[in-house]
Amino acid sequence: MYKETFRTEEEAVCFQELGDSCAYIPTVLNRSGCTCELEEVNNIRYSMLSEEKQRKYLQDILLAVETAIENNVYHFDLKDSNFGVKNDSGVLLDWNDAY
Repeated sequence: MYKETFRTEEEAVCFQELGDSCAYIPTVLNRSGCTCELEEVNNIRYSMLSEEKQRKYLQDILLAVETAIENNVYHFDLKDSNFGVKNDSGVLLDWNDAY
């Protein structure tokens, strides 16, 4: 199980709400204080994917970034090692330094 630990409980709640509102941000299965247990997301090497898949997943991840910014949340660590795949959709991971 993948976990994210935030600096404050308020940040954890905000992340949980983002995940509930956007398919490209991991869904929180359980939250305890500042720690969120997340749904299973596959980490993959984007360089191993076809150009078509890379574009599709990157479009999904950009929608996650857009949703976050609309909610005044900023990721600060966009890199391919923080990109995952869930149900053939790109997902942005590693939100603990966001906000």
